[in-house]
Amino acid sequence: MTFTSLWSSVKSRATSTVGLSVVVVSGLTVLSTATGFVREVVTGRTFGATAETDAFFAAFAVVSLVFFSSPEAQSKAR
Repeated sequence: MTFTSLWSSVKSRATSTVGLSVVVVSGLTVLSTATGFVREVVTGRTFGATAETDAFFAAFAVVSLVFFSSPEAQSKAR
């Protein structure tokens, strides 16, 4: 087996693995976005467009922003 044929074999496996990874990550991103939208619709229909619902969403956004901004949270996410 020559180096060229070995390199060609490794390269084709790597590109198929990368392609599969791209498809999986893209699919999960779409799924996450869709479930987030469904969550927002269900919350809106259940609790309505009130000041309390707006306060809940604002508080949830602030907590998420602070948590994901901290270096400790970023190191645990890896």
